[in-house]
Amino acid sequence: MCLSQVLVRWLLNEKGTSHISEALQNVVIIALMGFSNFGYGTGVISGAAPIMKDALNLSVLELTCIVTSTIIFAAVGAGFGGPLSDKYGRKRIILISGIISCIATIGCALTLNILMLIGARALLGIGIGLNFTVIPMYVAETVPKDQRGRIVDLSDFSVVSGQLLSGIINGFTSTFISNDNLAWRLAIFLGILPPSILVLIIFLFDTSVESPRWLISKSLIFQAKDTLALLRLDEHFPKESLSTQQYSQKEGASSSEDDQEDNSSPQLEEKFLLIANEIESIQKAISSISSNSTQRHESNSTYFRAQVDEHAQIDHHHHHHEEDVQEIEHHHHHEEEEKGREEKDQNKKITLVKRMSTLRVQRALWLGIGIQILTQLSGINAAMYYGADICIDAGLPQETSIWLACGLTFAQLIGVKISLSTVDIKGRRFTLLRSLLCVIPCLLLLGIAFLLDSSLAVLPLIGYLIAFGSGLSG
Repeated sequence: MCLSQVLVRWLLNEKGTSHISEALQNVVIIALMGFSNFGYGTGVISGAAPIMKDALNLSVLELTCIVTSTIIFAAVGAGFGGPLSDKYGRKRIILISGIISCIATIGCALTLNILMLIGARALLGIGIGLNFTVIPMYVAETVPKDQRGRIVDLSDFSVVSGQLLSGIINGFTSTFISNDNLAWRLAIFLGILPPSILVLIIFLFDTSVESPRWLISKSLIFQAKDTLALLRLDEHFPKESLSTQQYSQKEGASSSEDDQEDNSSPQLEEKFLLIANEIESIQKAISSISSNSTQRHESNSTYFRAQVDEHAQIDHHHHHHEEDVQEIEHHHHHEEEEKGREEKDQNKKITLVKRMSTLRVQRALWLGIGIQILTQLSGINAAMYYGADICIDAGLPQETSIWLACGLTFAQLIGVKISLSTVDIKGRRFTLLRSLLCVIPCLLLLGIAFLLDSSLAVLPLIGYLIAFGSGLSG
């Protein structure tokens, strides 16, 4: 069994000896690399900042601009991720985001001045923002239902793992490379690994698939069937099982006796049935959005046909009017098609507004927004981006502080692991409340430590990161 198979099996908590399809492996690895790219790109600055500050003689304002440019433009990229992926496809936007991240990382490492560094970090933010918006959609639309939750929950684990990797590399570069200017550049440059792996997987593997839901939304039904077959079928199924003839067999078309004998495996038939059911459920979900618009268009068309029939009966003996009627009918039909398309686009917005107006959806929406605001206000970004500086302010040497920043990330990773081990058993509400009850006293102790003696701040900071990772981070 190959290494990627073992890794994906562990991540999905899969047991047994059956193979996981190569396409599904690629989806999981793409997700892990995308989230790790976010973690590394945002986390590397924590350990690199003290070295950059000395090597480039940065002011506090300049360092703040370098750090915040990534965050601000990540928000911009996240805002464009949804519309762009709806138009051009999930896989294509993920690929573009990976290429952007690679270019930005190289630009950061080879920067010649502060403005170039800020611009490269901003470009990295756009790539990260696109990734962080589109990859969860891509995972939700490709991974089987019973495995989606675990992959999405693992996003936090991947992000913190990327931050931990950046912390380890920062520690090694600061310890073993005496040239500070080379040390921080190398640490940032190694962040090219996650997006490079992501881009290579999409480029080199034919089994790197597009989202079936997006394909169906574009009326590419056969491609969606092929994609789902690649995702759901085990490796030992032959490639011939993806032929058009077999799909038509599932849809009721006739086939030869030889084909029937070849495809008589109950397991294969069951897989194709599941694929057909999944296609049908996706089509229903998509069609429900525009059902009102379609009904209106059909009723208008029916009314017009009745008018044409009545007009034809009245002018039954007037043949010279037939051409005029046909011309009117064609013109009116064209107008109805244009009107139907406009109503369909408008109805999507109306349907969304109706859904948002329900009390249940509003409550869930505001609760989700509140949790996200609470997460940011709890101070996690200060620990993420300025962990090493906090340790330096606490009186520790720079090299020790950089390694300790790595330890802070590891503390958060422990918290995330605690969250993953209990969220499915105790539920998300319990996990979140437990995290909050632990975060509050840790932040109080941290504030008191900074007031009395900053050297006492390290332990409360470690406790805060473990508490935060155990619920609030996810």
